[in-house]
Amino acid sequence: MPRLCPAAVSKARRRPQFLMSPCLLPSFSTVLAVSVLATSPLAVAQGLSWAAQPAAPAGHGVHQHGAAESQAQPAPPAAGHRRGKTFVLNGDLSAEVKVQLYRPDFDTTVQTLQGSQLKLKPSGVGNYHALVAHQQGEGFEHTAVRYVYLNGKPSGHSPSELLAQPLSRLEIVPAPLPREHRVYTTAKPARFEIRFDGYPVPQQPITLTTAAGTQLDLLTDDQGVLLLNFPKDFSEVIPGRRQTPPGDWQLSSYIRDDGVVYRTSLSGAYSPDPGHWLSYGLGALVACIGFGAGMVVNRRLPVQPRRAKK
Repeated sequence: MPRLCPAAVSKARRRPQFLMSPCLLPSFSTVLAVSVLATSPLAVAQGLSWAAQPAAPAGHGVHQHGAAESQAQPAPPAAGHRRGKTFVLNGDLSAEVKVQLYRPDFDTTVQTLQGSQLKLKPSGVGNYHALVAHQQGEGFEHTAVRYVYLNGKPSGHSPSELLAQPLSRLEIVPAPLPREHRVYTTAKPARFEIRFDGYPVPQQPITLTTAAGTQLDLLTDDQGVLLLNFPKDFSEVIPGRRQTPPGDWQLSSYIRDDGVVYRTSLSGAYSPDPGHWLSYGLGALVACIGFGAGMVVNRRLPVQPRRAKK
């Protein structure tokens, strides 16, 4: 049984049993139980997850291995900030699901599912919103989160304030969110933090799933941080900022505490690295400008007569 020092006794009831601290000395059986639970394939096979409205855009293949698996894969995201967006909630919806939209100014509105589909209309406030689905039953608590950018009047609040709001006990939090009108790309790592009751969860297993069929088993570091390089799994990349439709990704994880299994997912969109076509186009443009400037300068330079030999 874990031994708590006096400084940790006051926090013992609020902190989950598996979280490590300098004063907490877990037994081998405790560590083994947590490890087996965290690495079980069932950990990410259940729960809720948001996906954008299914579509069939050109240039982005989805590898399917059967109907059941293809339905579980995230779908490419729908476009349009002003017209609203449509999302699909994946998972076992036989139990009641509560869906809420957290606005940038922290007002919350209840959303209604139509089957598994949600038509999200603009809230009137601009910036990132948090779309949260919550399901609770005997021995389990499932949460699905997706941060959605909607246009509207300025809220006067930054996305970091929204990220600081606790949405569930177990959370996967972007740190930070992409800038306005942008998505994650394969160009550079994305940073996420995993928290339970506000505390970072070190060495926590997480699974990444993409719409193209990629699945990766990942692990947070000692500070509960995950640095993620999105896979280059686009079947075709068309040069141009908006020519290749973005794909969908999903991060999933779970934890057991006091006999309750907490599952959570965070989903979003990612795009291919634009660097390879931008650098090529920029290089060609610079070369053309340099060539044209050289021609103009050469035409304007006076012809220097050769000096006569004495």
